[in-house]
Amino acid sequence: MKGRWPLVLSATALVGALVLRHSVFGLVSVQTGSMEPAVEEGSTLLFSRLATPALGDIVVVQLPDDPGVLHVKRLAAHGPGEVELVDGRLYMDGERVAGDERRLSWTDANCLEKRVQGIVERGAVVEKAGNHPRLSLHSDEAFLLGDRRAVSEDSRQWGPVRDELIVGVVRGVAWNAPTCDP
Repeated sequence: MKGRWPLVLSATALVGALVLRHSVFGLVSVQTGSMEPAVEEGSTLLFSRLATPALGDIVVVQLPDDPGVLHVKRLAAHGPGEVELVDGRLYMDGERVAGDERRLSWTDANCLEKRVQGIVERGAVVEKAGNHPRLSLHSDEAFLLGDRRAVSEDSRQWGPVRDELIVGVVRGVAWNAPTCDP
């Protein structure tokens, strides 16, 4: 029995880690640049499956039309109400949404400035852009947007996303954290 103890302990730790991984935490790899500069393409993010998303949070969503693929977007608005984009600015029930600007919890201002400049120099669009007609959200629906709105596929194409499709709230970068190099 003495020789089996490390094996039993290792097996228990592995099972515990797998349970946590599939019920409490998750990892998602960012496949596009639609969340730059907050999240760089190629980053792997840690998300909590138990957290309740708040406006401005970066969330992970599983769309029924795209099974097996997790998308990373920002929770821009939540129902009930009517949401619309006018000149790239988000409005809910005719009022500008407070906090619509990007929140960058893991990027300092100096680093952000360098990364945004690098994106601009590469010719990519950074500014929020465009209009979207008024859309009604039910009390169990969210409107999700990418930070690089000119190039993001999000609720403007998908429509409102039901709350049950949001599988988690991003808590940080696990691998390939964005660097300050443009």
